[in-house]
Amino acid sequence: MKWLLAEYKEPITLTKKQNIFLELLETGYLFKSCSGKLNWSEFVPFYDKKHVLITQDKGMEIPEELIKMDFIETGKSYSVKDMLKWEVEE
Repeated sequence: MKWLLAEYKEPITLTKKQNIFLELLETGYLFKSCSGKLNWSEFVPFYDKKHVLITQDKGMEIPEELIKMDFIETGKSYSVKDMLKWEVEE
């Protein structure tokens, strides 16, 4: 039973600003680079066995002043289309 509780994470709720930003992007993937910077890519990024970030396109770094998405973890990518299905704050 402990493992079940340990793996549970509260669902992420987007702010209105985050949701609008995702609506503008429409597609692609958000991820954090090895340096912790938020990035967008048209294709799914991944890390190789040496934890080096691999992307099929140049992507785009998103300035922190523009939008904050602290829930995005380094080493994971998030589909914009999937994120648009998440709940949004009132």
